[in-house]
Amino acid sequence: MKNPMAPNTVAHCEYFAKSVREAANVARELAASHEQMAKYASANRK
Repeated sequence: MKNPMAPNTVAHCEYFAKSVREAANVARELAASHEQMAKYASANRK
């Protein structure tokens, strides 16, 4: 049973927000890396 007024609810939400934020940062770094690889590949195409 969920208890939205439980004292640990805020901590759970903060933990989830931090985890999702970190995952988003990793995804952005990966996307930037892929973009660089694509630029390199297209520049070195013969």
